[in-house]
Amino acid sequence: MRGALASRGAGALLAAGLAGLAVFLGGAASLHGAATPEIRFTSSLDRTETALGDRVVATYKAPLPAGWKLELDALVSPKLEGNVQAGTAFDFATPLLAQAPGKESDGADWTLSAPFTPLVAGELPVPGPRLVLVSPDGTRAPVRPPALSLKVSSRLPSGQRPEELAPKDDRPVRIPPLGPWFWGAVVVLALAAAALVAYLLRRKKAVSATTAPEMPALPPGPELLASLEELAARLPSDRDDPRAFYSELTRVTKRYLERQLRLPVLEWTTFETVRRLRDKGWELPREIAFSELLGAADQVKFGRGSATRDEASRHLARARALYEHVEGTLAAAAAAAAPAARRPAAPPVPSQKTGTAP
Repeated sequence: MRGALASRGAGALLAAGLAGLAVFLGGAASLHGAATPEIRFTSSLDRTETALGDRVVATYKAPLPAGWKLELDALVSPKLEGNVQAGTAFDFATPLLAQAPGKESDGADWTLSAPFTPLVAGELPVPGPRLVLVSPDGTRAPVRPPALSLKVSSRLPSGQRPEELAPKDDRPVRIPPLGPWFWGAVVVLALAAAALVAYLLRRKKAVSATTAPEMPALPPGPELLASLEELAARLPSDRDDPRAFYSELTRVTKRYLERQLRLPVLEWTTFETVRRLRDKGWELPREIAFSELLGAADQVKFGRGSATRDEASRHLARARALYEHVEGTLAAAAAAAAPAARRPAAPPVPSQKTGTAP
């Protein structure tokens, strides 16, 4: 009797413990169900049949309670059998996620638009994207909308493989005809260009006609004397840089010789000037010291030498002496040549007749 009572007591205790555990688990489940609301998704495709390479848009919608939100984790491409690599059946574009206030409750209407391009033909499943449901207190739970189905047809003829298709004939290049507007524009542009050229030519002639005529150049001798007078008015002092003075002195002197003797003196160096003038018969007197004048000028211009005001004045006087010698030599040669040109020719000698006296 005591054993039966003991066994009954143990069974009662066990039943009571199991009942308590069931009540606890049921309470926890009810609490969890209250914390995570049920999300009802609406999934759709803008088309259920399409051709290979055409764009398709999958749209997912769901109403959310107040304070809850959905975040996109990843877009999923289906796993296909055969040689198709996983994740290459769909080419997804940038998705568009929107959440607007709900029309019938305090919650929000959530929408996801996922455009993609199918790259494989056949009856393809469109898996729902991986989403994350976020509660007001930050708790995160994974959810997914239901999958869809899409029929993708190939653009190739039925029953043929790509390598069996014959290549298409190349279409000839078609050049559109040139209409009257084109030729009219060409004519207008040509006339405008001709008018512009004519205007520029007339303007050039008008400018050249109104330009003052150039004064005739002075003869070589007066030109040299005028340049020497200008140089005499601006002789360098002992503190001035004499390079500009000597550059101009040698230039005007060699220009005089070039114009008067008709020799390219300006192109010659100092050594060439002295030697070639001597070869041409112009042996200048020693008191002129023409070679010393050119050498001193080169020393100042290229050797950064110095020169006093007195030395510059002496070199200027030597240039005048050169002018007087050349002018005197040319005048004497012209005077000697003039009498010979004016001398009359000798009359012919009459012939004498010979014979016997009558």
